[in-house]
Amino acid sequence: MMFSSTLLEELYGENEMRNILLIISRDLSKLIKEKFFLVMRYISTLIQIFVYGVIISKIITFKNFYNYYLVGIYVILVFYVALNAGYDVLDEIRMGMLEYYLSLPISRGEYIVAKSISGGVLSTVYSIPILALILLLSNAFSPLKIIEILTLTFIFALSMSGIIIIISLQIKSPNISDIIYGVLVTLLLKLSTVYYPTAVMPSFYKYPALINPVSHITDLLRYIILGEGSYSIPPEIAFPAILFLAMASITFTTIIMERKVEGR
Repeated sequence: MMFSSTLLEELYGENEMRNILLIISRDLSKLIKEKFFLVMRYISTLIQIFVYGVIISKIITFKNFYNYYLVGIYVILVFYVALNAGYDVLDEIRMGMLEYYLSLPISRGEYIVAKSISGGVLSTVYSIPILALILLLSNAFSPLKIIEILTLTFIFALSMSGIIIIISLQIKSPNISDIIYGVLVTLLLKLSTVYYPTAVMPSFYKYPALINPVSHITDLLRYIILGEGSYSIPPEIAFPAILFLAMASITFTTIIMERKVEGR
């Protein structure tokens, strides 16, 4: 999950590693200071777990729907924190922080890698208490499962942060970027298996859900937590899809960043 110092040194060198870790550390400090966001997001998640989840599980007769629903709630939490971390790039562009970073001995590639990794780290760290609660409620608490889930959480969150960074770099208007952000969030969550399996979806929902990265991570985590028969997308398809998305998001973000700085 967390990139080790040794791995970063091998990939970027000691100086580059230090720059990346400094940006990640700064972002983590910013998240800790945003107490209102942290508290409200936790409260919202707990309400969905203990109020809405209990009520809807009594209405829907789908086998073990409550546990099925819990995994979806965990993914929604990770999703929002990752998008918020990626959206931070737009705020830094507005405040002139991007130009400040690039005036320092920090390369464009280091900045992009750092912000993408930062989104993964922040989402993963923030989600740990809720993950522990969900595993306990699902009677699936296991150290090995925690490691597997947090690793996948990091990869998925990194991908989502990268997508938002791409939007932030491409769209200059804050109003337009906010609209795109809202539409993207709605489509990715509603057209996914976060709440329901594809078996109960109409066909015009089912096919978008099968190619949705939110569905991939949700069903992959359901496989780990709940076992066979709890997913719509097989893990042998979902896992490569998540890895590909992570690599593609960083690659495209770096390319766009290069063009933006060069004025193209």
